[in-house]
Order: sequence, then structure tokens, then C-alpha cells
Amino acid sequence: MPAPNTTHDHEIIQTVEELYADPENRDRAEGGVAPQTVASHLGIAHATATDRLRDLTKQGDLEQCDGLEPGTMRPRKSYAPSESPDGGGGRTGGS
Repeated sequence: MPAPNTTHDHEIIQTVEELYADPENRDRAEGGVAPQTVASHLGIAHATATDRLRDLTKQGDLEQCDGLEPGTMRPRKSYAPSESPDGGGGRTGGS
């Protein structure tokens, strides 16, 4: 039986910061990192990543962005480090 998910908030935040640092990992039009990318990187389910990213956004640890999916240019929600002084690396652009 597989072990329960033990991915901690700080691991998700760090992963978003690391992935966001490379523009190739970001959505277009000033978007952030897609939940699918975070899920794949951490080996967790897409739904789990989406829920956890939303929770971390509500807590102010991350920011939700409106970006465009590379390739299809369809709008989607993505995530970036918080601009707060105690948050991640920050980002430029709208939310």
C-alpha cells in the first residue's frame, strides 16, 4: 500500500520558487508555474497540487496568476512566489 502524501508546505513553496526562476517553466503573459508542473516535479497528483497551491495562496505564501498555457495559449491559473518580504523571490507583473 502506498504511503500517504507527506509533501509539506515548505516543499511546495520551494518547488514553485525553483521552477519559477527558470522562465521555461512559466506560463506565457506573465503567468506563473502550472499546477501540473508542480505535481510532476513533486510526484503528487494534479488535484492535490491544485488544492495545496490554492491553500498556500490564501495564506499569502504564493500568488495566483492568470497566464497562458504554452503551445495552446489557453488561459489558465498558475502560481508564483509571493511578493511579500517574508515570501519567496517575488515577481513582476499583474496578478
